[in-house]
Amino acid sequence: DPATDGSHGPTQRQPHGDGSPVLASIATLPSHRGQGIAHQLINHLLAQHPGRLYLTCLEIMGPFYEPFGFRTISPAEMTPYFRRLSRIAGALNFAGKEGRGLLVMQRN
Repeated sequence: DPATDGSHGPTQRQPHGDGSPVLASIATLPSHRGQGIAHQLINHLLAQHPGRLYLTCLEIMGPFYEPFGFRTISPAEMTPYFRRLSRIAGALNFAGKEGRGLLVMQRN
């Protein structure tokens, strides 16, 4: 059972300081990747917390989250917290590699 077997890091839904609900800390141990564990964890969390939810991820991970109903949002759609985060990541050139920029995604 992914919820109890230690195959992943903490998966959580948490509010940021501005109250934005965020899907955070999705991580699967390398030895357990490709087994659908992250999908199970995300589906479980989404079932417990329906409604609007945000997440940030690397650009290369955007397609992973789309089947769960997440879509990339524009700065105009972001809360002030995510606009600041997006600007900072852009100014720092976040990771400096293609596909490694920061995405802000939302699920309604």
